Amino acid sequence: KFRSLIEQAAVAVIVFKGEELRIDAVNPRMQELLGKEGELIGKTLLEAVPELSDQKPYELLHKVYQTGETFNGYETPVTMIRNGQKEVGYFNFTYTPLIENGEVAGIIDMAVEVTEQVRANRLVQQLNEELASSNADLIALNEEISATNGQLQTANHDTALANSRLRESEESLRVLADNISQLAWMADGDGYIFWYNKRWYDYTGTSIEEMRGTGWHTVHHPEHMDRVVEKYNRIFAEGKVWEDLFPLRGKDDSYRWFLSRAVPLKDANGNVLRWFGTNTDVTEQREDEQRKNDFIAMVSHELKTPLTSANVLVQMLQLLTKSDDNPKIAELLEKSKAQLSKMNSMITGFLDVSRFEAGKIYLQNQTFSFGELVRDTVADTELTSTTHQILIKDCPDISVTADRDKIGQVIYNLLSNAIKYSPRNSIIEVGCAIENGMAEFRVRDNGMGIGKKDMEKLFERFYRVERQETERITGFGIGLYLCAEIIHRHKGKIWVESEQDNGSTFYFAIPLTA
Repeated sequence: KFRSLIEQAAVAVIVFKGEELRIDAVNPRMQELLGKEGELIGKTLLEAVPELSDQKPYELLHKVYQTGETFNGYETPVTMIRNGQKEVGYFNFTYTPLIENGEVAGIIDMAVEVTEQVRANRLVQQLNEELASSNADLIALNEEISATNGQLQTANHDTALANSRLRESEESLRVLADNISQLAWMADGDGYIFWYNKRWYDYTGTSIEEMRGTGWHTVHHPEHMDRVVEKYNRIFAEGKVWEDLFPLRGKDDSYRWFLSRAVPLKDANGNVLRWFGTNTDVTEQREDEQRKNDFIAMVSHELKTPLTSANVLVQMLQLLTKSDDNPKIAELLEKSKAQLSKMNSMITGFLDVSRFEAGKIYLQNQTFSFGELVRDTVADTELTSTTHQILIKDCPDISVTADRDKIGQVIYNLLSNAIKYSPRNSIIEVGCAIENGMAEFRVRDNGMGIGKKDMEKLFERFYRVERQETERITGFGIGLYLCAEIIHRHKGKIWVESEQDNGSTFYFAIPLTA
């Protein structure tokens, strides 16, 4: 009868007898739960289910047998081999001691598998945890959004205040600009011109409808248009101060020259909000400059003939006195020749300046070795200057197509300046290389260096550094100007790196091909 009840039980049941836990009865539900086929009765538990060895449920069976106390297990994990596969299942079970004659004779084990429920519960728990984490993230995000909204409100208020002040400043600027002698205008951050002063309309004879945006193109001289527009767009994109010189057509269809300058008006973050520009009539100054250049060219040209004659006479005297034993005469003649050479260089420089101003300097391009030109120029310089050591570092033979004589003139001028402005017996370092697809030359001295204020104007015509150390150094401030003009005509660039009292390095770079 007892076995029949076990067989018909709604849960899995197995009965063990004796301390060795020998199976006395087992129902189909338990045999299915254990995943074991065949006859189990008469076998010990480990003979029937060896994988239970050293697992907690097996240890608990011995404890119940020894103590006679019932044990209930909930969601207990058990590793089993079922249908040839090792897997972990979860079980609720009850171990009940079987009492015979007042003694523990065995154990009744009733079990229910709850693996699917446990996994479902754990998935729900994981989802709850993820949901809680997401809720926490959402709360944090909401707090950030709230803080950002507050910052945006503050920024919008500040922007509105700044725009209000900007409008007030613009209105004040317009009133002021309408009463100045220059032509004036304003543009937005992108360079779109939206306002001109009264003087502009008086001179050009135009209206705001004609001039708005890029309407100013119509009053520019066609020969200068492309150059002006290219520079205007480039400088405005960079947000730098813009300056240019060009002719503008008046209402009488005649052209006058104007120096145009625009400065960016920026916010606290450096963003360009507006541009304010002026055009100053410099026609008379240019005419005065032209007359001066014409005079310099005429005087320089007239001086060339007597200077050449004087140089020939000195050379003849050197030949006639070559056999004399008076070293003083030879020294004086050599010094006279050196001074005549300096004077010839200065006159040549003045002539070059006037030719550049008149647009009469033309490039005679040819292909040559840039490194060879550097070495030749250094050798020529060393013949006339024995006070400094010139070291050539890393100057390979680079093939360049350019005006060899004019590039040589630039190298010679930079070397002469390095010698002129550095201590006697100091070292001048020279080098060349290909950098960014261009032939680059550099000359480094250990001289007095150049201050930042002077570096900004160093390549301007007739500009000289005015310091106590330069008072006894001769020059008219045209050498570097000529260098810059020659390099710019080659579509190259020229610059200097320097610190006051710490020497200077002059560079120029020209395209490899003209």
